[in-house]
Amino acid sequence: MEEKNGRELTGVPAGGTVTIEAYMPYNASITGYYKKNLITGQFVDIAQSITTTAGGKTKITFNLTNNDDYDEDSDLSKIKDPGGPGYPSGSGGTSSIASPRVTNIPALSDIGIIVFMAFVFAVFYFKNAAAIKM
Repeated sequence: MEEKNGRELTGVPAGGTVTIEAYMPYNASITGYYKKNLITGQFVDIAQSITTTAGGKTKITFNLTNNDDYDEDSDLSKIKDPGGPGYPSGSGGTSSIASPRVTNIPALSDIGIIVFMAFVFAVFYFKNAAAIKM
């Protein structure tokens, strides 16, 4: 079995199951490992266990099965099964999420970017002009 790009496993027999242990920085909010069921369209917690290691990391154990409802390809020797740690955004703490909430990252408008770049240019220009005079 070989891992590619952190989201593909090759050399897995058709219908074969692989147990994965994923380690990440400790986060008390993590309650599961969520994957999208390609048949129902719902996000489902597939974590078998979540523990904190002696080194202070969060360890999530889960299974990936070749050609199940979460596998994104039909190749019988490969699992393409993206997912990730998370927590339910719905009420009631259910492990299935019909549609996860996405929070946008604040960004500048086109005018805001131009003003910001002009400010950065001015700071560097006047800093270098002062350094040249000395």
